[in-house]
Amino acid sequence: MVRDAYKYEKNNLLKTTLLVKSDEIIGFISLCTGTTKLTKQYRKGHKIFYAGIDEYPTVNVTHFAIDNRYQHTAMHYGHVIFNDTLKRIANGVVSVVGVTLIMVVEALEEARPFYEKGFSFQVHDSRNTNGKVNLAITIPELKIVVNG
Repeated sequence: MVRDAYKYEKNNLLKTTLLVKSDEIIGFISLCTGTTKLTKQYRKGHKIFYAGIDEYPTVNVTHFAIDNRYQHTAMHYGHVIFNDTLKRIANGVVSVVGVTLIMVVEALEEARPFYEKGFSFQVHDSRNTNGKVNLAITIPELKIVVNG
């Protein structure tokens, strides 16, 4: 996963943020932009009504990992880097790009509670066939989560 993130970063296909402690990489998160289809139920539940639009602009979490030695510690490194990323998106990227509506992550089933309970993400698409869960949060909801 680290090699993939580095390869894409090097070619300007995504942006990676490293979490470093004492010159050691203990975690990272990679983002890119894209589009996604939203289920009718998700659009209705989040009041997303745009006639004739099938694909919605997104910020995608493409890679996110914390070294096993630093998971489940009192420092909560995963929450730290993810919350920092959300704040930068809510308070920076959106104001510059101006078109992003949704932030999405394709999560492993065992990571689902991290996103749902910790950051209010919800399932947005039931068509994932690779054993993962498609989760999303709207940018207005994201701003509430990170700014209170």
